[in-house]
Amino acid sequence: MNAMTDELHIDDCWNRVGVWSRTGSSCSRLIDAVHCHHCEVYRVAGRALLDRPLSPQARQQWDASYAQPTLPQLRKGTSCTVFRLGEEWLAIPTLAIKSVGAPVPVRRIPHRSNPVLRGMANLASELALVVSLTTLLGIADEPAPGQPSELRRAQPIARLLWVLGESGSFAFEVAEVSGTHRYEEIRLEPVPSTLEKAVRRYVRGTLEVAGRRVGMLDFGLLAYAVGQALK
Repeated sequence: MNAMTDELHIDDCWNRVGVWSRTGSSCSRLIDAVHCHHCEVYRVAGRALLDRPLSPQARQQWDASYAQPTLPQLRKGTSCTVFRLGEEWLAIPTLAIKSVGAPVPVRRIPHRSNPVLRGMANLASELALVVSLTTLLGIADEPAPGQPSELRRAQPIARLLWVLGESGSFAFEVAEVSGTHRYEEIRLEPVPSTLEKAVRRYVRGTLEVAGRRVGMLDFGLLAYAVGQALK
């Protein structure tokens, strides 16, 4: 700071008689300005420092810096959880999931007849609404007899996903969970026309995971649809 001020012939009064003086502030301008930051002399000096021309040494340093090749930045991507509903492999953001566990008993809610609402369940000492995504998305729970599935494991394990949306939490059962996977938004591919229309409405793109074509659900839209269906 002092070297630069000497080069520009700036009187650094803030260090001599201002608030940064080691012998105490004695500048008469401080009566009105209170602090050097509010003084016009300090502001003018600051602008002079910012507007000063680059020295040959500084220009060489900047030229050398810009001449260095730019290293590619690592893409962190986003984590999603992949699961199967019937014959459809789908995914939602992992951050939306509160827990993944084994299915639990679901108790019907009296005087509530709703095909999407299955009932309520006790999850981690908290009551949670349990819904049927297969009903909401129009997906068959399991393939018809005699129609083998190449996507299913020999012994799939059903799981209950407890998720948190903008209007609250809800849970839904899936046929199996593949796990969590990282992906990049730019690598999402268009939704194929072969996907069922009801499901396609909630899928914003597809990606390949472990050789499977997975539909990435628009979780915000899905949570909104669940909320509307439960009204």
